[in-house]
Amino acid sequence: MTEASTLRTDPARPEATPAVPSVAALMLEMSKTLMPRPPQATAEQSITDAKRRFRVMKALVEEMTDLFQHAYVTSAADIEHFCLKLLEAARDNANNAFDSGHDLMAAESPAQAFDHSMTHIRKQLDLTSRQSMELSDLFCRSAIENVGPIGMDIFKSFEEIAKLEAELIRH
Repeated sequence: MTEASTLRTDPARPEATPAVPSVAALMLEMSKTLMPRPPQATAEQSITDAKRRFRVMKALVEEMTDLFQHAYVTSAADIEHFCLKLLEAARDNANNAFDSGHDLMAAESPAQAFDHSMTHIRKQLDLTSRQSMELSDLFCRSAIENVGPIGMDIFKSFEEIAKLEAELIRH
C-alpha cells in the first residue's frame, strides 16, 4: 500500500481539514476593524477634548469681556466729549442767531437788512460746516479707537477656535 492510503485509513490521525472560523470569531474580528478603540477610550477622549475646548473658550470669553469693558469705559468718555461738543455747537448757533437778530433790528433800510441776512447765512453755513467736521472727526476717532480693536480681537478669537477645532478633528 502507498503511504497516502495509509494516512487515510490510520485512525490515530484524522484527516486534515481546513479550520472554518466560527461566526463569533468573525464578528469579533469585524468589531476590531470597525471600532478601533473601545467605547470607554472614546468617551474619555471626548471628555478630554470637551474640557480642553471649555478652557480655551473660557479664556477667550474672559479676554473678550476685558476688551468690552475697556471699550465701554472709553466709549463712555468719548460720548461725554461728543455731548459737550453738541452743547457747544448749540450754544454757538444760539449766539449766532441772537447776533443776527440784533443786527437785523439795527438795520435802517431793507438793503441793510438783506445784507445782514446774507451775512448771517454765510456765518451759519461756515459754523455748521466747522461743527459737523469736528463732530464727525470725534465720532470717527472714537469708532476707530473702540471698535477697531474689538473687531481684530474677535477675528483672532475665531482663528484660535478654528485652530483648536482643526487640531481636535485630527486626533
